[in-house]
Amino acid sequence: MSQTYSADGPPTSRTRFLLLGIWAVFTAIAVGFVFTFGANAPYADEWEFVPALLGEEPAGPWLWQQHNEHRMLLSRIIWYPLFQITHDFRSGMLLQIAMLSALTLGLMRLAARLRGRPAWSDVFFPVSLLHLGHWENFIMGYQICFVMFALLVTGIVVVALNATRETAFSSGVRAGVLALLVALTGGSGLV
Repeated sequence: MSQTYSADGPPTSRTRFLLLGIWAVFTAIAVGFVFTFGANAPYADEWEFVPALLGEEPAGPWLWQQHNEHRMLLSRIIWYPLFQITHDFRSGMLLQIAMLSALTLGLMRLAARLRGRPAWSDVFFPVSLLHLGHWENFIMGYQICFVMFALLVTGIVVVALNATRETAFSSGVRAGVLALLVALTGGSGLV
């Protein structure tokens, strides 16, 4: 039994624009969710970070201090000055969404480049990374540690996908640096 398959149709700018529209809508919904439900107050585990964020304990030791099974050095290095500049817990929430949105857009572009054209299956990226099932992560600013984990691990995969025999050494160096940074995102990064 043989089957024949027809070649995919040519890429259209309409598909690309509709995918970008879906990405923009999911990003806007996530941002709207933060502005609607996120508060400029600590949420859940963030209460443990208040003394360091408000300067009541030194920030240096806090950067390496363990939180549950995590030592979130990299995310705290980013979150602490962000909070000092804005004095708003929502800044971490919005940074998460910005990173997830950039990751989504980058993955959509990568898939289109590797395939040679955009496809409707690329809608998987905004639907999976920006949906409101992430609500609890979206309203905890310090959860950037998990977003950074996803961002950096995806970076390693992208480096691997783009590696060639000619770029093997430089790709290995980039992947190694990303792997070291992943380890600084918390317990999940150590694995």
